Amino acid sequence: MHVEKNISESICRTMLSIDGKNKDTNKARLDLQDWGIRKELHLEQRPDGSRVKPHAIFSLTPKDREGFCEFLRSVKYPDGYAANISRSVSTKNGRLSGLKCHDYHVLLQRILPIGMRGYIDKQISTTLFELGKFFQDICAKSLRLEDLEKLEERIVLILCKLEKNFPPAFLDVMVHLAVHRP
Repeated sequence: MHVEKNISESICRTMLSIDGKNKDTNKARLDLQDWGIRKELHLEQRPDGSRVKPHAIFSLTPKDREGFCEFLRSVKYPDGYAANISRSVSTKNGRLSGLKCHDYHVLLQRILPIGMRGYIDKQISTTLFELGKFFQDICAKSLRLEDLEKLEERIVLILCKLEKNFPPAFLDVMVHLAVHRP
């Protein structure tokens, strides 16, 4: 469950562009530039020498962030299921704070893919649904050996899709550990 929490935290912090916790940094953008890949994410040089980070398809605009946070605050949960989520959302600065492992579990498997659907690219939204479904399946009460083999293959493809869309710093050790879950 901690792997799921860490992945969910990384996704939320990157998509909501939370300062200091975001995986989409200037250094990550410079790495992309050095490698000569994903030119749409390269830092743009201004005439005064400063650099501007162009908007990425995986991050929300401030208006979208506010809408997503309003969505999280408006979702009603059964008593004791995930009540902390609606109380832990700050709509002013678009932050999630004080969530427990179970809250991130519910967020990744159930709420995040649906809540982000209207704000992000369809490809990323589909990948979030696949990731949530993977964790739903791995947390099932009963599993067969052939199901685990399929999950093992599926998570590799899901992580490849995440790698294509998110910055390189997103795929750290904790995200990689999902491969070893099945």
